[in-house]
Amino acid sequence: WKEQIRSWDFSSVPGVRFLEPTHLTFSEDFVIKPEQWNKLAADSNAADAYFVSPFTGPSGFQVAERFKRPLIFRGVSTRWAHIASYTRSKGLECFVTTDDFRSANDIEGIKNLLMLLRARKTFTQTKVLSLTSRGLPGECGLGVWDALDL
Repeated sequence: WKEQIRSWDFSSVPGVRFLEPTHLTFSEDFVIKPEQWNKLAADSNAADAYFVSPFTGPSGFQVAERFKRPLIFRGVSTRWAHIASYTRSKGLECFVTTDDFRSANDIEGIKNLLMLLRARKTFTQTKVLSLTSRGLPGECGLGVWDALDL
């Protein structure tokens, strides 16, 4: 699956890159063990979202809960729907793409999602210096106010 992920072409999504895939082994008690968390620790500060692939159990929620970043699941399934709804009910983000990822061409859904996430990140970090003599503050945090809802 690592080779499959590396074969996907995301060059049309500016500013987005996939980090080296990490393989986690989920346990039968659905709890991620410390040695598995350690595998994610190296890239946790660099990751803006976590793409979960291939299938996993409810442990995927633990990743969103620990790192407070969106989860992205590949393909539509009832398992993803349940985990996504549970994750969102806890106030965390989770997205399910409609792509089945059988070929390098079948990734348009995740490309669109990544563009939206990138735009949100850019807009929420944008500050504009207002040059005016109208008495407004010198620096205004102008931008999209509802960027978190993108």
